[in-house]
Amino acid sequence: MNVDEECNQLVEEIKRLGSSVNGKFGVNFGVLFDDDRCQNIFEALVGTLRAAKKKKLINYDGQLLLKGTHDNTHSKHNEQPTAQLISKYHTISKEIAKLETSSIDEKIKQTKIEGLKFELENLGGLHSYQRASLKGGNEQIGRGAVALWVSPYLKEHYNTHNNGQNFKLLDVGALSSTTYSKLKNYTVTAIDLNPQSHQVLRQDFMERPIPANNEDKFNVVCLSLVLNFVPSPVKRGI
Repeated sequence: MNVDEECNQLVEEIKRLGSSVNGKFGVNFGVLFDDDRCQNIFEALVGTLRAAKKKKLINYDGQLLLKGTHDNTHSKHNEQPTAQLISKYHTISKEIAKLETSSIDEKIKQTKIEGLKFELENLGGLHSYQRASLKGGNEQIGRGAVALWVSPYLKEHYNTHNNGQNFKLLDVGALSSTTYSKLKNYTVTAIDLNPQSHQVLRQDFMERPIPANNEDKFNVVCLSLVLNFVPSPVKRGI
C-alpha cells in the first residue's frame, strides 16, 4: 500500500476498534498497537499515524507515540462536512490552474501556487477529497447518487440494444470497484487517478489512448465529478 492507502486503512481500523462520540470515532493507541489485524497491515504504525495526522485525517496529542508510555493517548478521526470539503477543494484547484496560465511575475505566481497547494494539504489532500466523495452515496457498497440514478437507464439500454453479449462499461473516477457491480450483463473496468481499492486501475482518463479497434471500445462510459474537477477548459477538451 502507498501512504494514502495506509492512511485510509488506518481510519477504517480506528472505526473498527474505537467508539463514536458525536459522530467522531476514536481509539487508544495501545489498542491499535496490540491489535493483531493492525500488526499485520501496518509495517510502521507510528509512521502511518503521523502521516494521517499531517493529512488532517486524525488527531491526537503530541507527535511521537511510544508503546507503554502513550497507550492511553486517544486518536480521533477528523471529518469535515463533505459538501464543504468538496466545494473548497474544487475552488482551490481551479485557482491553481488559473494561476498556472496567468502572465503575472513568475516568482509571485509560484509563491501563490505553493500557498494554495498548502491549503489543499491542510484539507487532507486528494485522499480526503475522495473520502468525502464516497460519502455522497453509501460508502459500504460504493454506490453514489449518480450510480443509483443511472443504473435503471443502463439496464434499459442493455435490454434495448444488446446483441446477446455483455456490454463493456468504463467507470472513470471510480473510488470504489463496486459502484456498478450489481448490474447484470455489464463487464466493468474501473479507473481512477488515486485508487482507494486494489480492484480499481490507476489511470488518467485524459491520457487514455483512443481505442484502436472494437476490442478496446466500450459501450458505456460513466463519470461523475470528473470533468468539472479538471480545472482547465483546454484540458477538459472544450
